[in-house]
Amino acid sequence: MNIVLVYGILGFDRIGPISYFNGVADRLRLQFGASVHATALDPTAGTGPRSTMLRQSIQEALSRRILDFAQPIHIIAHSIGGLDARHMTSQDAAIQAAKMRLGNALEHFRISLDGLHDLTTKSARDFNTQFPNHLGVQYLSYAGGGRPGLLPTSGFFLPYYEFIRTCEGEVSDGVVGICERNMLT
Repeated sequence: MNIVLVYGILGFDRIGPISYFNGVADRLRLQFGASVHATALDPTAGTGPRSTMLRQSIQEALSRRILDFAQPIHIIAHSIGGLDARHMTSQDAAIQAAKMRLGNALEHFRISLDGLHDLTTKSARDFNTQFPNHLGVQYLSYAGGGRPGLLPTSGFFLPYYEFIRTCEGEVSDGVVGICERNMLT
């Protein structure tokens, strides 16, 4: 069983020996054999940024095997932490479900999702910052726009298509999303 602890406004994971959820993680581990992850979110941010931090924290805990991919994730939240969890789960539940199914299948075959993560809008933005265009090189990009109809891409690429679709109204060639914020400059 996976349990994620999410603290409320002005909360903290740990300050010295003091834990926000004092003794809760140990009790859950001992009594239920749970894998417990206490998040570290911005204590004063709103639910939008905190829900993003919560998602990233859970993904990191899964990748570091603090949480078990094969088990459901239960969230215990206090105060605004409950709103953060609700925001995160309702914002893109369908995409997350597709990503989890894909992640579970690929992990079973020991296939990394790192390359797929590098195709996201945030990764493209970070890439642009870290590796700016060289003034002496001319760059040119081409991208397709998927296809009309029920399946915007091939069945094989459909999980990737759903994962990458991060901009409202964004189209995709089935692998790389096409929107101004996602393009490498």
